[in-house]
Amino acid sequence: MRLLLADDEPTIHRLYAQMLEGNGFEVEVATDGQEALDAALTGTHDLAILDLKMPEPDGFEVLRDLREAGSRVPVVVMTGHYPE
Repeated sequence: MRLLLADDEPTIHRLYAQMLEGNGFEVEVATDGQEALDAALTGTHDLAILDLKMPEPDGFEVLRDLREAGSRVPVVVMTGHYPE
């Protein structure tokens, strides 16, 4: 299974990528919203994991742009900034 992991915090994306790869997933990391959007629109991911609080565009905008572009890749959203 090929995953797109989008998070701007290096410690977080390294930890998640290491954990996921250790469980047999192929992980592509994006470190900001534009990189995530570009990767999601041009790649063949089975799942995208988006941090909501990323540099431009944020995770909400990435998700909206993906859906507007017709992408139906399943998306899991996460944030460390609840309840904002």
